[in-house]
Amino acid sequence: MPFGWVGSPGEFVAWSAAARAHHGSFRPADPKFNDVVPFESKWLMDDGVVVEPMVGNRVFDSLAVLDETMQLVWGPEGVNVEKMAEEGEPSTTQLLWGLHMNFDTQEVRLPEPKRIKVKYLLGETALQRGCREVPLRLLQELIGCAQYWTVACPALTPHLPTLYHLLKGNLQGKRGSGSKSANSTLVQVEAVDLEEESRRWEDFWDALDFIRLQLEAPLQCSFVSVFEKLLPIRERLALPGVTARARITGGDATLERIGAVDWKAKVFHADRVGQYREGLRNLAREGEDTDIISVMELLAFIVLACHRRTEWTGELVLYVTDNMNV
Repeated sequence: MPFGWVGSPGEFVAWSAAARAHHGSFRPADPKFNDVVPFESKWLMDDGVVVEPMVGNRVFDSLAVLDETMQLVWGPEGVNVEKMAEEGEPSTTQLLWGLHMNFDTQEVRLPEPKRIKVKYLLGETALQRGCREVPLRLLQELIGCAQYWTVACPALTPHLPTLYHLLKGNLQGKRGSGSKSANSTLVQVEAVDLEEESRRWEDFWDALDFIRLQLEAPLQCSFVSVFEKLLPIRERLALPGVTARARITGGDATLERIGAVDWKAKVFHADRVGQYREGLRNLAREGEDTDIISVMELLAFIVLACHRRTEWTGELVLYVTDNMNV
């Protein structure tokens, strides 16, 4: 559930599904003027959104049907009049589900008030580096919010597993001293030994510092993303013009050599890894001897990316590999 909460009534989804089905069963009265495509709405719990093309009277007819649908499903007061005054008018720029959507520039942005809330949340004493007494409820709130933030800042997505790991097999947590309230349930990291536990905490604090680093970037270029980046890779490639901007790369590594190639530009690099192997193995910290091969393959791609960064600007770079952990 959103924001890490698992207590939301399940019937909320049933009601929104009924509203979506009822609204989608209608189409405009004049198909020659408004097209023949039925109305469509998107829902998050009981919060509905209509996205329509500017064709004839479709937008206004669709909104009128949606209002009637919400009153039919939730009752005469099913429409929030105050919220309608703030967000209910059709516009190419709109606040949808707490995110600012701009359909002219096709960008999604985290509003400034929510950025301030992010700073307040990360300012909690329990979330500072070195503190290992993290309330379970606070961690759940953090994880839920972080998942929400990734819509406007996809760069946070790789750090979500680090946050999730603290909940692994340990949702009951352990009781803190003194209080018996829910807020006193502390997170207990699942680890085989103290060294792994310390590493999990370090990864957790590093992830939080990365989020704080994004907040320090200028408002115009942080927590903002284009619609295209919200789609899975296959759907992005189906968009007009994206295939022409796609670039296929690849790489491989052994215990002796690394290499990577930019197939579109027909450029490659290769090198021996003797001078890097021990340093990379120390950074890897754990795993089998052969696991260092994956780390070296990652190094091969990073070197290629640094060398080709100018040519890759604005492109969709795809890395093809024979393993899943690079």
